Amino acid sequence: MRRISIYFLIIFCTIIKAQDDLVLVKLQNGKNVKGIIVQGGGPGDHYVRIKKRNQKTVDIYMEEVEHIYKGTGSVTLQITDNKGIPIDPAVIIVEDLDSWPTESVELQDTSYDDFPIGNYKITVQKEGYNSNWKRIEVKLGKKHSLEFKLTPPVETRIEPVVETRIEPAKKQVEVTDNTSGKYNTPSKTLKKFTAVSSLILGFSGAYFEYSASKNYDNYKNSKTDAASYRENVEQADDMKLKLFISSGVLMGATAYLHIKG
Repeated sequence: MRRISIYFLIIFCTIIKAQDDLVLVKLQNGKNVKGIIVQGGGPGDHYVRIKKRNQKTVDIYMEEVEHIYKGTGSVTLQITDNKGIPIDPAVIIVEDLDSWPTESVELQDTSYDDFPIGNYKITVQKEGYNSNWKRIEVKLGKKHSLEFKLTPPVETRIEPVVETRIEPAKKQVEVTDNTSGKYNTPSKTLKKFTAVSSLILGFSGAYFEYSASKNYDNYKNSKTDAASYRENVEQADDMKLKLFISSGVLMGATAYLHIKG
């Protein structure tokens, strides 16, 4: 009996620990990342590594983090028709509005006590009914309840088409256009220049992307020159962004000149 009690205590503590590990990382640029802390995130750490629910990991500099929120809340869904009769089963799709790009998952139940905190869009679908969706902000330790009323689609009555007879015109008026002119086509040399310049800038941006990734690997493994490697990463990221934007502008100019020609 004592061994069974200890076993259930271990399971209970494991569940509580898993819920506590769920975090919502709010960044200074307004974006959010949700998942479990794998490494870092402490006061003396340079970065925090988050494992998202799609099993992908992302590293974030602590200077870019505004706040880290931990914990869960409870969510209960009530799905009925327009007469209040429960509808079961139904397809429940949850979109995580805090993740970028937005992640979606299909729920199997209508009640959860360990729903991660954050902002969501919940859509309920059922064959033979119009779909319905609502937004919800799950707060730490709070109980949330949403009611979905599904209504059948409204039948549309198709009116008969009334035939309309069009009388031929009695007199035709000839319209002449005396305007004439020449179209100015853009120079082929200019189009080649913008196209080649766009490719050069694009390859240069790819080089700085490689440089940033290489220095970031050195930064994660370095114990003495972490600040220097991090500065190299930030400079390479800045140059990469500028080059990619310039390449995109020139590519757009090339397309514009091609269409105009």
